[in-house]
Amino acid sequence: MASKHIVLIVHGARADRPDVRHLVDWVRDKGHHVEPHATFQSGDAFAIAADAARRGVDVVAAAGGDGTVNEVVNGLDGFDVPLGIIPLGTANDFARQVGIPADADHAMDVILQRKPRRLDTASLNGRRFLNVSTGGVGAEATAETPAEVKESLGPLAYAITGIRKFADFRPKSANFYGDGFE
Repeated sequence: MASKHIVLIVHGARADRPDVRHLVDWVRDKGHHVEPHATFQSGDAFAIAADAARRGVDVVAAAGGDGTVNEVVNGLDGFDVPLGIIPLGTANDFARQVGIPADADHAMDVILQRKPRRLDTASLNGRRFLNVSTGGVGAEATAETPAEVKESLGPLAYAITGIRKFADFRPKSANFYGDGFE
C-alpha cells in the first residue's frame, strides 16, 4: 500500500480523545503522513479542507459528526480530493447509512484500504450536503441541543429537544425556487 498524505480534521470537542491520539500514531506507524487539525469554531473545517485540497493531499478525513462532515464537504467543493469519515459525533447519520464502521481504527481502515467512490452531493442556497437538508423543527432541534446533553444522552438528546420544540410549534411558511419551478 502506497503512503498517503492525510489531513485529519478533528472536531475540537473530540481532539483530546485517546482513540483519536491513538489513531494518529497508528496511521503514522504504518508509514502515512498525517496532519491533524482541530476545529475551534464554525468555518474552521471548511477552511482547513479547502487549504488541504488546494495543496493536493491524498485525502481529507473528517473526524467528528455530521456537522464536521458537512463543513469538510463544502471545503472540498470544486476539488477532486477524496473525503474520509471517522464518525465521532452524536448520531453520525451519514456514516451509519453508508456503512462506515463506528470504531475510529476500522473507519480509518476504510480510508487506507478501499478505493474512493464518487458520491453525488446536492446544493441548497450555495451549501453542499450529502444525505439530508432540513429546515424547521428538526434543524432547530439539532442546532439548539446543548453539547453537554448530547455527551450524556447521545442521539436521544435530539429527540428531547425536538419534543420541547413541538410544545411551542407555530406553523411556518416558505417559498422554494429552482430551475423551472416556484
